[in-house]
Amino acid sequence: MSLKARISLFLVVTFLVFCVAIYGIYKLLIYPNYVQMEMEDARKNTEDCVKLLKGELATLNMMVDGWASWDDTYRFVGDPNSRDDYIKSNLGVEFFVNGKLNLLYILNTEREILWGKIYDLQSRLTVSLPEFSAQLLPGENYFFQHKAGDGSVKGVLPTRQGILLLVSRPILTSLKKGPSRGTFIMGRFLSEERLETLAQQSRIDFTIQPIPAAGMPEIMAQITTEQTIYISPEHRDKNYIHAYTTFAGVAGKPAFLIAVKMPRNISTRSTEIISTVILSAIAIGFLFIFFWMMYLQRTIVAPLSKLTRHTAAIRESDDLSLRCAVNREDEIGVLSREINHMVERLQQVRLELNRKLKVEINGHQKAEKSLRRDQEFLLQLFENSPFGIVVMDSQNKILNVNRKFEIIFQYSLEEAREKSIDDIIVPPEMLAEAKKLSTRTLEGEIVQYETIRKRKDGQTVDILLHGVPIYLENDQVGIYGMYLDITEQKQMQEEKNLLKDRLVEAKKMEAVGTLAGGMAHEFNNLMAIILGNIELLINSGIENQVMRKRLDAIKTSADRSATLTNQLLSFSRKQMLKLERLDFNDLVGSIGYMMRNVFGEGVKQEIILAPQLDPIEGDQSQLAQVIMDIVQNACDAMPEKGRLTIKTENVSLDDAMCLEIPESRPGRFICISVNDTGIGMDQETLKHIFEPFFTTKLIKNSTGLGLAFVYGTVKQHNGWLNVYSEEGKGATFKIYLPVMSREAD
Repeated sequence: MSLKARISLFLVVTFLVFCVAIYGIYKLLIYPNYVQMEMEDARKNTEDCVKLLKGELATLNMMVDGWASWDDTYRFVGDPNSRDDYIKSNLGVEFFVNGKLNLLYILNTEREILWGKIYDLQSRLTVSLPEFSAQLLPGENYFFQHKAGDGSVKGVLPTRQGILLLVSRPILTSLKKGPSRGTFIMGRFLSEERLETLAQQSRIDFTIQPIPAAGMPEIMAQITTEQTIYISPEHRDKNYIHAYTTFAGVAGKPAFLIAVKMPRNISTRSTEIISTVILSAIAIGFLFIFFWMMYLQRTIVAPLSKLTRHTAAIRESDDLSLRCAVNREDEIGVLSREINHMVERLQQVRLELNRKLKVEINGHQKAEKSLRRDQEFLLQLFENSPFGIVVMDSQNKILNVNRKFEIIFQYSLEEAREKSIDDIIVPPEMLAEAKKLSTRTLEGEIVQYETIRKRKDGQTVDILLHGVPIYLENDQVGIYGMYLDITEQKQMQEEKNLLKDRLVEAKKMEAVGTLAGGMAHEFNNLMAIILGNIELLINSGIENQVMRKRLDAIKTSADRSATLTNQLLSFSRKQMLKLERLDFNDLVGSIGYMMRNVFGEGVKQEIILAPQLDPIEGDQSQLAQVIMDIVQNACDAMPEKGRLTIKTENVSLDDAMCLEIPESRPGRFICISVNDTGIGMDQETLKHIFEPFFTTKLIKNSTGLGLAFVYGTVKQHNGWLNVYSEEGKGATFKIYLPVMSREAD
């Protein structure tokens, strides 16, 4: 067997063993891990579905909280004369449609229904639910068992119309004080359309059906208190993995079965990848063997045979003789003997030729090499200079330009040759300056000057100009003009100055915040002592009415002072936050009725909410107060009439966009913009609007801490604000808040 055949066989066997080893490692070690990863993903997706349903209940709970703790609702239950106005103003068809509600019941403390309706949003007709009437209203009922603290009762009820989400709360005042005058109950059907939307948002394929689930007795038996999530074994379905869990109904017992269906992308893809890897390895192996065989043929066998024939012919003609000492019977041995005969003759001829030619060509080579080197040095210096260089005669006519000049001014050598430099790159308004510089250079002066020149397309370029006179045999025959484009450097300097100004402003606000926070803490300690003593005096039983009125006035002022210190703490970012997952669209909707109370009759409201707004993590009450403060500020700027627009949107910022937005940083954010058509602000006012106690209103009408509270709260949520305003053109406040990470979501 030849050497080439043995090497080829060895490579083939090695590659086959390698591929078998790869497949064995994958099947025994890697593939089981991928299956386990799929099961963990299925378990997580099932848990996320449960969280989605709880999130729907939480959203409904927030809406019920607003209505149940509204003073008008409290008055509706206690004052029969106000009920017609309340129903006419608030409980029309628009209430159900805008709130996407299907059920509303208002009951007094004796559980008498003062007003109730079950509404079908699709048919726009009132419907009845025997399940609700029979289970929820009479006797000792789940939805009247309100606890202390949150006070809400939430649950899910299977009905013939579908899955009904229900929340009830005691009816209290807007300050969450009682005594309770009854119960406020709201309900919303979890429609097929909403379930499809939740599936799209979460990217989870799931279904919900009431228990007992038809055709699934085995699955129901597997879901126990010890195993709340059941995952079907992988051999049941090669393409999908199925996971199941239950969801409690209004009575706290399992009422619904949640089924999650997830494609087995991980294990399928891993199998495809390992198959591709093995096939690719085999293909590469055979290609390698093929090319290796070709390489042996081309680089060893064929050249040796050719050299053998060639050297044999030289030996037979007595031109050369071989002197190789290798004694072999193969092609290499034959070649060795032939080369020994040829080398001796070649060596003699080479020595003779070298002696004759060396003397003749040595001098010519040195001269030509030196000349070519000097010319190349000068040409490279001219063409590769960072300066745009132009060579002109004494009349400013262009003789030559380098590549950098063509790049800066967009003129080729053919376009610029024989033309006056002043006619093509000097702006008309700067001709006098250019002539003075040319005159100075022609008088023998080396000129350096920063100026502006124009390109072929008319755009101007910031230039550092060097003018150097050219002398030939002591006579000045022309000028070197060297131009350095400094446009980018100047722009970078301007950007650097802008960033420096922003840094100074940020440090100023940080210093003010630190001072405000320290003062607020000290002031809080003093106010605590004052308020404590006032409470003791009020509760001591003083019968003098004048004295009690004075104490009440002191307490009111002290309470207002405590509010101011809390605003200062928010500005200094030292206020405690209650962070939770928030949908800002729901937040804007929940405070919509409060914003209507702020508007004057001439102010029109427009709310534009982004579909599928990304969730954030924040303090709901603090952020709601932020929006209310900005809305109040906007309404103050429109005392008679105007338009207020509130808009939410998802934004993604990169490094380039961050250069244009002050205080920004790259990433994913939501943007809440509040725009008014009011009187606007000048630039000097804009510089101070977030400073504590700065106000353009009458002192008796403002503390100057509203926007300072807004600034501190947004900063404490790791966001920032941008304000755009001009006098007479209104103002726009933009709040940027970071969205929750996908892992947290």
